Amino acid sequence: METDCRIGTVTTVYPKWARIARMVAAALLTVAGAAHLEHPQLFLRDLLQYRLVGGQVAVWLASVIPFGELAIAVLLFSRIGNRWALGSAALLFGLFSAAQWSAWTRGLAIDCGCFGAYARNEIGPASLTLVSAMFAGCLLGSVFGNKRNRGCLVKEVQS
Repeated sequence: METDCRIGTVTTVYPKWARIARMVAAALLTVAGAAHLEHPQLFLRDLLQYRLVGGQVAVWLASVIPFGELAIAVLLFSRIGNRWALGSAALLFGLFSAAQWSAWTRGLAIDCGCFGAYARNEIGPASLTLVSAMFAGCLLGSVFGNKRNRGCLVKEVQS
């Protein structure tokens, strides 16, 4: 073993659980974004059924959200700005979670709209668990996923 103690040496430790959260979030956002772009009218209808926003706002959201989902997925897959990408995913999943919980507590028997025409699922325990778990995983990954270690590094040297 050899040590490298140069001043300002920094390593980034990325735990396995944070990598898994990043990849699962990226996959889900890719599928959702593609589904919403493929069937924008269906996504708009799903947004309106939540009864949280009016017509013009729903049209704007239905136009913007799919591109946001795909952009965040690209960042997550490419590992560019891990913390910021996971934080953005957490924000998106947090908004989705709040909307679903709101609809569920109001007794609305509507489709979650998560994956467009690819999978039609009514809001219930399964969709609430998925979106809440993704919110928690992305939030924890953005806060605790990247640990920076400053100081001496130990490098393994092969003889």
